Amino acid sequence: MSDVRIPSPNEGATIEELVDLMYRYKKELEFILMNLDGNNVPIINSLVEDIDGNFTNITQNAEEISLVAGDVSGNTASIVINSDAITSIVSDVSGNASSITQNADAITSIVSDVLGNAASIVVNSNAITSVVSDVNDNASSITQNADNINLRVEKTDYDGNTIASLINQSATTIDISANKINLNGVTTMNGLTNVNDDLILGDGSDSKISFRYYSNEAGYIKGGSYGVEIGCASAGDPVRIKNPIILSGNLLMEGEDIQCDDISCDDISCDGLRVDNELVYFGVRDGDSLNFKNSSGSSVGGINFSTGVIY
Repeated sequence: MSDVRIPSPNEGATIEELVDLMYRYKKELEFILMNLDGNNVPIINSLVEDIDGNFTNITQNAEEISLVAGDVSGNTASIVINSDAITSIVSDVSGNASSITQNADAITSIVSDVLGNAASIVVNSNAITSVVSDVNDNASSITQNADNINLRVEKTDYDGNTIASLINQSATTIDISANKINLNGVTTMNGLTNVNDDLILGDGSDSKISFRYYSNEAGYIKGGSYGVEIGCASAGDPVRIKNPIILSGNLLMEGEDIQCDDISCDDISCDGLRVDNELVYFGVRDGDSLNFKNSSGSSVGGINFSTGVIY
C-alpha cells in the first residue's frame, strides 16, 4: 500500500477526484485486511501507558496471546494463553508471587515469597497433592488418591540428613512411621502385635507388656499357654504389688522373698516362708516347722511338722 496522502481543494483537486481517491484507498485497505496472516503480520503488539508509569500490553502471534498489566511500583499481573495451557502470574515489588497453570492434565497453583517459602497444590484426575516448604528445607505434604492418603513431614538436620515422619492410610491399613509417637488420652488397642518386640499382644505364644526404666527393661507382664506371669528383668529384684488386690484361681509365686502386711486366702502352698528374714519350711522336707512371733519379734510358739509337736 502506498503512502496515504489526500490533497486539499486548495491544491486544485476537485470533489470528484477526492471521492475517487478515497474509494481507491478503501478498496486497497480492504484487500490488505482480508489477507492478513502470520506470514505478513507475525506479531500484533498493543502497548498503552500513562504518564504515571502504569501500563497494559497485549502481544499476539500465531502461537499465543500474552496480556500484561503493571504499575509504577513494580507490581505486575500477566496471563499467557496458548494451545496447551493457560498460565496466570501475579507478583509484587517485594518478590512475592502466585501463579496458576492449567492444562488438559492438571491444575497447578503456587504461592511463594521472597524468602523462599512456598505452598503448592497440584490437581489431576488421579490425585491431589499439596506441599508447603520453607527456606530451611522443612516441608510437609499431603497426597490423596482413590486408594490411599499419604501425609509426610520432613526436615534437614545440620549434617544434611533428611528426617521424616509418615502416615499412610488405605482402606485396610494405617502405617505410622516416626522417631517418636505420642498418644495422649484414653487409647484402646485391639490385636496389637510386634511393636519393637516390647509390646506383643494377640496370638503370640509369649505375648507380653514390657515396662522400661530409661532404656533398660525393668519388668514385664506376659501371657502364654501357662497363664499370666509378672516378673522383673533382673533376677532377684522384687515384684511389688501394692494396695488391696484380689487374686482368684491357682496363684504361683516364685522368688526368695514375698512381703506383705496381710494375706487372706483359703489355701497357701509354697516351699518356704520368710518371716522377719528367717526362713522356715513346712510340708515338704523333714524338720520343716512354722514359727509364730509377736509384734516385738519374740517367738511365742510354733509347729514342728516332722514330729507333730506344737510348742
